[in-house]
Amino acid sequence: MTKKLPKVFQNDIGDVDNNVRVFHGKSDNLVSDSDDVQRVIENIFNSPNHVYKTRVSIRTNSGINDYDIIGRTIDSLVTIDNQKIKISDINYIKIKGLD
Repeated sequence: MTKKLPKVFQNDIGDVDNNVRVFHGKSDNLVSDSDDVQRVIENIFNSPNHVYKTRVSIRTNSGINDYDIIGRTIDSLVTIDNQKIKISDINYIKIKGLD
């Protein structure tokens, strides 16, 4: 013997087109100045999260690359691969993992 369940009201949802109305706020036209770059570098090395290295994304005139920053000199950042990146060449720097 089966129990007869009560009917459930089903409202007509209509046309769903929420994929059409999506806004994406990421921009490749990032504008930064040398004061912002210096501030981010200071924040990296003063952060309690920077124990040995910090993964960053750096944009220069030659492109965007990811690096593990371990130190700095007066005018350069030093990577774990012993590369030096001139701070004056950096257009934009962002700590990875803080998206």
